[in-house]
Parts: sequence; C-alpha cells; structure tokens
Amino acid sequence: MSTDDLKSFVDRHREAFDEAPLPDHVWGRIQKELQPTDRRQPVRQLRRWHYAAAATILIAIGIGIGLWFARPGFSVPDAALVELRETEAYYQSRVDRSLRQLREAGALPVVAKDLQEMNDYIATLKSELDQVPDAHRQEVIRSIILNYQLKVDLLERILQQTPSQNRTSHDQI
Repeated sequence: MSTDDLKSFVDRHREAFDEAPLPDHVWGRIQKELQPTDRRQPVRQLRRWHYAAAATILIAIGIGIGLWFARPGFSVPDAALVELRETEAYYQSRVDRSLRQLREAGALPVVAKDLQEMNDYIATLKSELDQVPDAHRQEVIRSIILNYQLKVDLLERILQQTPSQNRTSHDQI
C-alpha cells in the first residue's frame, strides 16, 4: 500500500477509528506515562535546594572577598609601584656590583657616609609614598629613581678614580 492509499483509507473510515474503543492495557500504559512517579518529584526539589545552597555560598564568598579588599590599608598595587619595584631591583643590582668592586679595591670606607645618607633619603621617600595623594605619587617615584641613579653614578665615578688590579674592562661598563 502506498501512502496515498493509506491516507484515503483512513479518510474513508475515520468515523470507525474515532468510535473504536481502545483496549484496557493500552489505556493503562498511557496513564502510567502521563502520571509522574513519586520518585521523580523529590529529586527536582532536591536539585532546587542545591541551587539555592550554591547561590547562598557564592554570595557569602563574594561578600567576604569584598570585605577583604575594602579593609583599611589594603591597596591593589598600581602599575607605577610595580614599575618602581622593577627599577629598584635593577639599580640595586648595579649598586651591589659597584660596592663589591669598591670593597675589593679597599675604597668602600670613602663613600660609606654618603651612601648611608642616600639610603636614608630613599627610605624617607618610600615612607612618604604611602602618605602622599595619588596626584603627587608619580613625583615621589621619580625622586626615588633619581636618587638610585645618583647613587649608581657616584659609585661608578669613584670606581673610575680608584686603581684596581682586579677590574676588567667588562666591569667598568
């Protein structure tokens, strides 16, 4: 039978199909599928409870993190402070190398007092860095970097004037 024949057969006998009773076992299966089982309902309620608990925990964690960042004295390091730390590390390595060379040459006592004054001044600038308004912070950072540059220049000039047998041309650069 083709689909057209089947369609015409169904159309001709539609009233007979509508009036024919369904067997009881077919109705039983249909009713089973339509009625939810008792086992499925608690699972849905349990899932909703889990979502509510998870949302509550996330909100509590969010509030905790917000309070942690809002506490007094906490500040996220800005780019200028990160750059200052990197610049300090660079200049401190140059200062350490120059101090090592001066120690080897025996000329360290000559500059010890000047270096201590420069270190004290840099420490004062660093303590002011936390207290100055953001608008003036960049100026203080520039002053700290300038003092590191002056410190390196002073040590290199003294090294140039100090005769040393252990220095190579690479160390003078």
